[in-house]
Amino acid sequence: MEAPVCLIRNDDNAPLHVQQDALEILKSIDQPLVVVAIGGMYRTGKSYLMNMLSKKKKGFSIGSSVQSHTKGIWMLCIPHPRKPGHTLVLLDTEGVGDLEKVDSKNDLWIVTLAVLLSSVFVYNSMSTINQKDMDQLYLVTELADCIRVRSKQKNDEDNNQRPSLVWVVRDFSLQLKTDEGDLTEKEYLEHMLKLKKGHSKTVMNYNLPREYLKDFFPARNCFVFASPAPWKDISDLKSLPENALEPRFVRQTRKFCDYILHTAEVKHLAGQRELNGRMFGFLVQNYTEIILSGGVPSLENMVLSLATSETEAAVKDAMEHYKTQMQKLVIFPAETHQLSDLHEKYEQEALQIFSKRSFKDKGGLYQKDLKNQLVEQYVALVAKNENSSLVRCRSLLKDLSTKLEKNVSSGDYTKAGGHTAYICDRDEVVKQFQESPNKGVKAQEVVEEYLASKKGEADSILNTDRNLTATEKRLAADQGYGIQPWVMTPYGNPQSPQEVAYNQAHCRTRNIVERTFGLLKARFRRLDKSGGRMLYSPETVCKIILACAILHNICVLTKVPWDEGPDLNPQMPEDDQEDGHAPVNQSTAAGIRRRADIVHNFF
Repeated sequence: MEAPVCLIRNDDNAPLHVQQDALEILKSIDQPLVVVAIGGMYRTGKSYLMNMLSKKKKGFSIGSSVQSHTKGIWMLCIPHPRKPGHTLVLLDTEGVGDLEKVDSKNDLWIVTLAVLLSSVFVYNSMSTINQKDMDQLYLVTELADCIRVRSKQKNDEDNNQRPSLVWVVRDFSLQLKTDEGDLTEKEYLEHMLKLKKGHSKTVMNYNLPREYLKDFFPARNCFVFASPAPWKDISDLKSLPENALEPRFVRQTRKFCDYILHTAEVKHLAGQRELNGRMFGFLVQNYTEIILSGGVPSLENMVLSLATSETEAAVKDAMEHYKTQMQKLVIFPAETHQLSDLHEKYEQEALQIFSKRSFKDKGGLYQKDLKNQLVEQYVALVAKNENSSLVRCRSLLKDLSTKLEKNVSSGDYTKAGGHTAYICDRDEVVKQFQESPNKGVKAQEVVEEYLASKKGEADSILNTDRNLTATEKRLAADQGYGIQPWVMTPYGNPQSPQEVAYNQAHCRTRNIVERTFGLLKARFRRLDKSGGRMLYSPETVCKIILACAILHNICVLTKVPWDEGPDLNPQMPEDDQEDGHAPVNQSTAAGIRRRADIVHNFF
């Protein structure tokens, strides 16, 4: 902050009104606070001391007339010059005893608030420590004591909540000595707090405020200051250079500032919780509201209220962190381990955020609630991830299947062998799908869904293929057979290049068949006529040949040696005829037309 702001406004029209802009500043401070407040009679130079602490000579307003300048409580927040990671909060209060005020009943509450909110309370008086100041401070502490935790016994925790006291005596001109000898400044304060012996009413009235102050401020010190400058220059104190000030005053000011900055502790609540700006603002509001309501506040209830507020905010902050990080880093669809790893990482960070901010979470109820919310959020992310994977995978398969669907629609698979082509294309779609990245957790499920959706289509193509194959099967035979629609023979006298190409293809096909038969006869002599004839039906013969082909392939793969024996696969004669059989079946016009169609369509 460059300049102080009003924290609590106090005037005749709006007594003890907390300023929203000051609360917003406090909410932005997450560091622990060291709070130093000053109070005392008006026009005694309180603001000047605060400016010396902040090293801002023109920070808090300093007046040069008999009128009070500070109204209410003003606040200045700066980085602590001696404690990195901490914020020093300086509170300058309205002076007590301003005769120009219409209603001065809030003066004591202003000082009381300063006592309650501070780590160190500086009480500023003039000339000497007198009975009037003693009574004034006693009344303030008595009011503040009403706001402590109500307990039958005082304990260390209760003492830790109280600020330390630094009594400052301005324009001190006496000698620090008694009949017993010289005194230090602290000894001077203790001497003024010394109790008198006796039990008379006068003695009891004298001792009462002193007993109370010693009990309320177990840690206390005192500083006495000489007049800062000659009387004629006092009115212009804020503009005087340091070399124009009384050297003793300058030395004492430095000593005072060093002591405050070195010894002032972090403000705690209930002896255990360090206050940050947000929590401090909460206390300011609650203390002020309770005072204005006319009640006597209980710090125990206030601690509970603040604990509830902070812990609920801790849950909110933790969940916000988890949601923000997961939203930023999870790319849908994600793999299960990716989502799980991110969840575990940011779940731990969320719990750490909660643990750092929350306090007095009795029974861990809020932490359990946070864990339940984290589980619910993770379950929602898992569902979103699964849905994203489904959408991605189905869209990908749809794009990859475009060509397949087009071929089905155009009837490309409605032919002999169409089912094999269809299965090949379908499997290629699945292969491309499986090789595609970023499919997520539903990839296998969508593949199975896709294959199941294509089963009916595949079965229909298979049935069509079987029917077409049955009608389109052809036997390649030599010229010893008559040409039929199902028996194709070569041209005896080809007349065109297409017929020549047909004959060449026919010869190659027959050659492959004859060489295959030769290999099988050489390995399985039972198949050759030299080994005896096997008289079986054509269906059985087909099965025997298929079995022999399979066994032959196994022998080749396992390198089983064999004796090829005599040449059982001679070069086929030019007329492509085998010896020993007579032409069977006469050629038909339908067979001739079918051969001509094949030549026309394929050659």
